[in-house]
Amino acid sequence: MDTRPTILNVPFDAVTLPQALAQAEQALISGRFCHVVTPGPEFVMLARRHQPFAAVLRRSALSLPDGMGVILAARVLGLPALHRVAGTDFMQTLLVRAAEAGWRVYFFGCLRPGAIEHAAHQAVRAYPGLRLVGAESGWRGRWRLPDRVVTWRIRRAQPDLLFVGLGAPEQELWIDRHRSQLGRVAVAVGVGGAFDYLAGVVRRAPKPLRVLGFEWLWRLLRQPQRWQRIITAVVRFPVAVLQERWRHA
Repeated sequence: MDTRPTILNVPFDAVTLPQALAQAEQALISGRFCHVVTPGPEFVMLARRHQPFAAVLRRSALSLPDGMGVILAARVLGLPALHRVAGTDFMQTLLVRAAEAGWRVYFFGCLRPGAIEHAAHQAVRAYPGLRLVGAESGWRGRWRLPDRVVTWRIRRAQPDLLFVGLGAPEQELWIDRHRSQLGRVAVAVGVGGAFDYLAGVVRRAPKPLRVLGFEWLWRLLRQPQRWQRIITAVVRFPVAVLQERWRHA
């Protein structure tokens, strides 16, 4: 039975960034498959209407709270304190440790043409010693490669760490569906648009805004087309949390 604290039926691990890294490292040492998910408010709201996605989040080995909204929701609901562990920060921390430990890394999937190649180039420059054994977008022009081809490429490269950037819920569903076909992969993480940040295609919010929990405002100003997703995170999610609190008052 999953004993982790849950917010609107999505479980979360009450770990800090160093503790999350330690758990991932233990999986890499033991070879036990570890699917890491990074739910924020948008994930939680999506999981309410997408049951397969919700099931994958519940099956995850490590669920990291990505977003101040989740941290505040835990307080409102009287849950154990959660620590924000942003997916991008977790990825960067893993890459630093991978370069030190010699773990083999593979990048798969990207939402922008050419960004995976730029991300791979920047990763090798930013993390000296990184053993990046593959960077596959999954596309050939307008054609998407069949999953069996992608999993074959991953198995052939024999990575220890797999980062998947297909966006939610596709990346989480993809990892869960193909976990038995990934060869020696021990840790798989859905990273959303983190490849874009790594490639420098999209600029991340300044650290003070991230610390204060206003990264959503930065995204809205920089990418106004995301307004519906922002509304979900900063309006619909808090309303749903308050309704849950009143239901159990």
